[in-house]
Amino acid sequence: MVQDISSMFRMVRMVVLGTTMAFAVIVLGLGAAITNWTTTVFKGFSPDYFPYAALAIAIAALTLLTVPIMFFFSITRKGAFVNLNAVEVAWTGVLWVLWLATGSFTASNLAFISDCGDFFFTSEVATCRETQGVAAFGFLTWILLFAYNIFHLTLVVRQQMRGTAGVWTSFVTETDFGAQGAPSGAFASQPQVEQKVSPSFAPQYPPTPQHQQQPVHSAPPMSAHPQV
Repeated sequence: MVQDISSMFRMVRMVVLGTTMAFAVIVLGLGAAITNWTTTVFKGFSPDYFPYAALAIAIAALTLLTVPIMFFFSITRKGAFVNLNAVEVAWTGVLWVLWLATGSFTASNLAFISDCGDFFFTSEVATCRETQGVAAFGFLTWILLFAYNIFHLTLVVRQQMRGTAGVWTSFVTETDFGAQGAPSGAFASQPQVEQKVSPSFAPQYPPTPQHQQQPVHSAPPMSAHPQV
């Protein structure tokens, strides 16, 4: 493990989120091109679009609406709610599931196509290639987000186990993932005081019983002359 894990995490985060945004733009363009072709060819039919292309457009648009906010707010706006560790771990977990669904659903439509060159029309070949692109970038985005999500989650859980207070509600770019933490518990903040016992006052176990001294009554003085 590198010494400055926090700097490495920030660098990985920047690369992953930046690449995710770029892939989302590509998938959005490919999905729009496929939908444009289907609405032209299948005009008058219902539905006049491919469901996998509609899913790709929706997930790419959702990614482009949320990831840039997470990315730029962590740089320009400190203390934003979207940059809490708990929020980012949860949302990147949702996104990688959605991108896995996008890649899998798109790939299932290519299961019975051996080669896109088998199509006769050029537009059909282009649409097939675009579908392959959606599937490929869907899986690539899933791998990126999945790896980043597991990496981030591991660092947060490790800091929690080390006793770092409030790590889940800390901000992503301000969390020190290399900190050793502090002891937790009811007595974490109380200093340990060494008790010193003086030898002259050392306690006895069991304590010696103390006998109470009985009062002594003196007899009255006797007279030297006998009484008649």
